[in-house]
Amino acid sequence: MVWWPQKKPPLILGVDFNAAGVNVVALRACQKEWRVEGVGSVLLAPQVIVDYRIQDTGALGTALQLALTGMGVKNGAVMLSLPVERVIEKTILVDATLSEEELEAHMQLEAAASIPYPLTEVYRDFCILDRDIHKMEVLLVATRKENIDSSVKVLQETGLDVHSVEVHSFALERIVNYLSSLQAMGETIAVLQCSTAITFTVIHRERAVFHREEISTSDLTSLVRRWVQLFFSTGYANTLHKIFLIGSDTTLCQTIGENLAISCSVLAPFQGMSFSSEHLLPANTSCFSLACGLALKGVLQ
Repeated sequence: MVWWPQKKPPLILGVDFNAAGVNVVALRACQKEWRVEGVGSVLLAPQVIVDYRIQDTGALGTALQLALTGMGVKNGAVMLSLPVERVIEKTILVDATLSEEELEAHMQLEAAASIPYPLTEVYRDFCILDRDIHKMEVLLVATRKENIDSSVKVLQETGLDVHSVEVHSFALERIVNYLSSLQAMGETIAVLQCSTAITFTVIHRERAVFHREEISTSDLTSLVRRWVQLFFSTGYANTLHKIFLIGSDTTLCQTIGENLAISCSVLAPFQGMSFSSEHLLPANTSCFSLACGLALKGVLQ
């Protein structure tokens, strides 16, 4: 837990742009708890974001401004994310004795060999996932600059500065791990998001290891069953302990739970958090899961 004893802790904004709308969560670390200072959501017209690409920056900026105005928020440190489909990821094993400079040089070579675009056209980063005395497991992440620059432009025109950009799955991983820590579960958990597209992400040993997406389906239960079987075939685990739903209701939870014999519930991202005002709690909290996971990154830093 982060605690700023001498000054007011900064306001962190988790901003989720998607084809359906804009979701924003304003979060602050206060002594021994996270405090939600505001939540905002504005629907978007169908053609504003298409296939994860911003088509109308003006309309998106207006929607973001409306969300912030409704929250009573003017500024804050913005945490943003990109969909998995717009990111290149590669896990690499390297010698654990490499220095920081040697690792940087090695990842530069890996990026040049793995990314199918000129390196001048991409943003890239890497992080160490795991290590022992012999090997380090390093994740290389890259995306076309245009995928980030368009979103950053919208935020800057709204008067906001982006402090961090990550992958959607990392934010979902963070919120699931946060909820798991409250319940001391340590289980393999899937997140099923039902919006303009259907996405399925599995978090195993606190890491997002599996992701699938479908634009639409006439039989969601059969689709989820197929994805669960595909996940089992990867060898990560042969048991899925729980499915969290985003953007759906308890009726679908019951249907999936009964047909797949897996515990299923609507994701409630604000568990264990306080609200600066009671009227801030939205009716459908699951839709703010990604934005909340992004905001958590800022307060955990």
